[in-house]
Amino acid sequence: ATSSSSCSNYATSGGGGVYQASTSGVSVNSGSYVNYNYTDGNGGGICSNDSVIVDGYVNYNGASGNGGGVYGNKSSISLNSGEISVNKATNGGGGYVFDGYSFSMSDGTMHKNYASGSGGAVYATDNASVSISGGVIGNASASSSASSTYSNYASSNGGAIFANSSADVTISSSAKILQNRATQGGGIAIEGDASLYVNSSSVVIAYNYASSTGGGVALCDNASFSFTYGTIGT
Repeated sequence: ATSSSSCSNYATSGGGGVYQASTSGVSVNSGSYVNYNYTDGNGGGICSNDSVIVDGYVNYNGASGNGGGVYGNKSSISLNSGEISVNKATNGGGGYVFDGYSFSMSDGTMHKNYASGSGGAVYATDNASVSISGGVIGNASASSSASSTYSNYASSNGGAIFANSSADVTISSSAKILQNRATQGGGIAIEGDASLYVNSSSVVIAYNYASSTGGGVALCDNASFSFTYGTIGT
């Protein structure tokens, strides 16, 4: 889509705004909007069986299931610019990937997404991979980790990112994880043989809040963490 929109739609089983059943992929180009859609299934904004590329806006969508903004149904999701914000779901308020597929972000913003379970912005499971190499997950102007001020929020674990079941997460280049909130892992929660790699001096994980453990990062259940460069804190 170019300079177009998919707004205020509803689906019972998946893809409140867009459902892609074929293998041609979905591209939300600059100036395009997938906003204010809802589903009782997965993928409030988009549910796709092939790649999803976001350079526009996927905002204000909701899912009773997973992936409030985008649900990768055995497909990969790429946020190159634009925004995935103010979406909500059970897991993966912004995006959800699984089964060896990937979520990548090279620029743009993920802000004010909500999960009633885990992964306020991104949820990855079952050997999926997450690569954040630029942009901001959270509030770009954050200056506080107060519990009343937050961007992405998960009621359970991983305010910004949650990964389990042998998924892996890499935070690199100029990526920022700022002012997110959860019970465990205000910024990032890694569980169940999943792995986290932080490997750039320009990476910042700061101003995140956990009501229990791991304000910046929480590691549980055989999770691994390789921290080569970067800043956790300020």
